[in-house]
Amino acid sequence: MRTASEPRGTLPREPADARGHGPATRGRPRRRALLRDAAGFSLVEAVVALALLGLMLAAILGTLSASWRAEVKAFTDQEVQAVARDMLHRIVHGDPRPAVPVIGLVRAREVVTDPANSALAYRVTWKDDNEVVHDDAVHYYASGGTLYRLVTPYTDPLTTVTTGGTPLADGVTAFELSDPGVLPVEISITITHHHGASSITVQTRVTPRNIATGG
Repeated sequence: MRTASEPRGTLPREPADARGHGPATRGRPRRRALLRDAAGFSLVEAVVALALLGLMLAAILGTLSASWRAEVKAFTDQEVQAVARDMLHRIVHGDPRPAVPVIGLVRAREVVTDPANSALAYRVTWKDDNEVVHDDAVHYYASGGTLYRLVTPYTDPLTTVTTGGTPLADGVTAFELSDPGVLPVEISITITHHHGASSITVQTRVTPRNIATGG
């Protein structure tokens, strides 16, 4: 209801609330509180989301790292095993790669082992393509983590050597042999990767056919 003092054409005023706040200011504190609550809740959500994302990334990276380490170890194991088997094959069956082939233990006429010094020697007699007869003493020994081979003309008596020769493989942590005079000859080679991540042992037993037949 318009009073006599109010000019014509103005809207009637709404009464102020109990605190004296007019209608234009009565809802502002409540809206600001709601905005503060909403902003605080969003910040908590962001922190929680970042924490969850960090945990997920850590789990993913851990899985990838474990998978990578497993693949590297598998590759290293295969590499070391290939080297160990190659060394054993050269000893038993010979090595045709040098200019003068090295005849293997399987064709030996005489064998001497020295387990205490990781040394092996055997005598082989063979003919080359020109019908020249060779009478060789083939020596293998391990020293300082390296496997060596030395081929010399045979001299009686046959003995092992522990110096000289050509290095064949590094990382040889064990070159084990059966006792002297025992047949079959037992050979065990252990090769460890240079980082120490992988160690492979291969072994075999050999009965030289020329000894077995008395040839």
